[in-house]
Amino acid sequence: MLSKGHGVLGARKMGALALLMLVLGPIAIGMLGGAYLNHPPCRTGAPGEGTCQNCHGTYSLNYGEGCIMVMGIPETYEPSCTYTLNASVYSPGMDRWCFEITIKPVVPNHPIGSFSLCDSRGTCISEDQRYIMSSRYGCGNAINGTRCWEFKWTAPSRADSDLTFYGVGMGEDGGGTGGDCVYTCMMATLAPPRVPDRPAGLLAEPGDGCAKLTWWMPEWCPEGWTYSSYRIYWSDQSTGGSRLLTEVDGTTYEHMGLTNGRAYRYQVAGVNRMGEGQLSEMVTCTPASVAMPPRALDADVSTGGSVQLYWQDPTSWGAGSGRFYTVLRGEHPWEMSVVAQELTSPSWVDTTLPRHNLTYHYMVRGRTSSGDGQVATVCLVVPPAAPAAPVCVEATAMSGRVEVTWQAPADDGGDAVRCYNLYRTVAGGTPQLLAERMSVTCYNDTSCLYGTAYSYTVTAANAAGEGAMSTAVEAQMALPATELDTVDLDIGDIPLPAVGAMAAVIIIGAVMVGRLALRSRSDE
Repeated sequence: MLSKGHGVLGARKMGALALLMLVLGPIAIGMLGGAYLNHPPCRTGAPGEGTCQNCHGTYSLNYGEGCIMVMGIPETYEPSCTYTLNASVYSPGMDRWCFEITIKPVVPNHPIGSFSLCDSRGTCISEDQRYIMSSRYGCGNAINGTRCWEFKWTAPSRADSDLTFYGVGMGEDGGGTGGDCVYTCMMATLAPPRVPDRPAGLLAEPGDGCAKLTWWMPEWCPEGWTYSSYRIYWSDQSTGGSRLLTEVDGTTYEHMGLTNGRAYRYQVAGVNRMGEGQLSEMVTCTPASVAMPPRALDADVSTGGSVQLYWQDPTSWGAGSGRFYTVLRGEHPWEMSVVAQELTSPSWVDTTLPRHNLTYHYMVRGRTSSGDGQVATVCLVVPPAAPAAPVCVEATAMSGRVEVTWQAPADDGGDAVRCYNLYRTVAGGTPQLLAERMSVTCYNDTSCLYGTAYSYTVTAANAAGEGAMSTAVEAQMALPATELDTVDLDIGDIPLPAVGAMAAVIIIGAVMVGRLALRSRSDE
């Protein structure tokens, strides 16, 4: 028979044991749950990602006869269609099996669709639905060394890019990270084929008895949509249909044997395995003895963000009189506009860039009385510039502080503003840095003195550096009161009812204090 002390001791032991089970139970369950309890995400081997081998590196990647496979991926996907897929990991002699799969588009920023679950216990999905993986409860129950998982994938609503599935699978031996085998796979599904889009632009340059054609493909072209050739259509009539001139592989063609002074019309279409695409816009060219392209065109970016262009005279100015240059600029070679003309020297400085941190294309051509000559082209990346000055700066004197507020600059220089710097000037002196690298657009200056006039300026900074100072604003804290204001008051000025009320309050207070004193004595 246990004594009371033994009973208390036993109860305490039972309580401690229960607490230990509460603490260790979830840990044990998690350890039994499989490799992915603490598995870091994004380890599929896709571009920019590692694999599970970073931690489980006893054997080389894809070592031995094991593998991971994804079945059910269509050769060509249909937009918004849902497919049932199966992932399987074969790794003989292991205790646990797990996987992770994602999709990457060939065309940057193209949607990839989304995953959904068939087995909510054995698989799970990342919050953005771009990754699917085995859960902690879905890593066992393999048959002959193979573990399978079923899930669904819904194709994107837009089908302008081929998609690549990247998968990683792992077989664990149950003895920690050593002795595990890691496998990867990569499989593609193609976008529905279609004829090419129209060429992005067509340029026709006149020559002496010829026309030089140049065109550009769209900026992206999915696998299987490549242009196998281009068909050039032309007409030497002002009205009527065009006829096929030739079919070429490249994106330039020089049409010879033309008559100077006669107008010719041209269009180009891309051709692939699905057929001929849409025709480009029609351009007109009138051959003449015009200037050849300027030579050795080059461009540099100055520290201030302007672009310096320089070139050499063309080998021939043609038969016309007068010699001038025209400069065109654009973010794409098929969207150019004139930015300078009637230049007489072979150089020019562009100080009117609309934006920075972009690639700009330039064309330079000579011009005579015979018309515009052929162009020389160059492109360069203009880096970001320092931001403009912050706007709407205000300084407000408060009690014991000056509050300074401002707004972001209208021009960030092509790169996002990273921080702000605040400067303070005292009594007409030079600006002194008061606060730096601030991510907010306000600051409370608590170090200012009463009666001293201050002026404040703000700058913004980005990857290119610190920008210009804002317009200065001034503030001054008023001197505080040194003594309380006094009021001369005559009792005769107080109304009689108010005097009576004040007397009543005093009498009631005295009575309450007396009662409290008597109660205190009786308690003693």
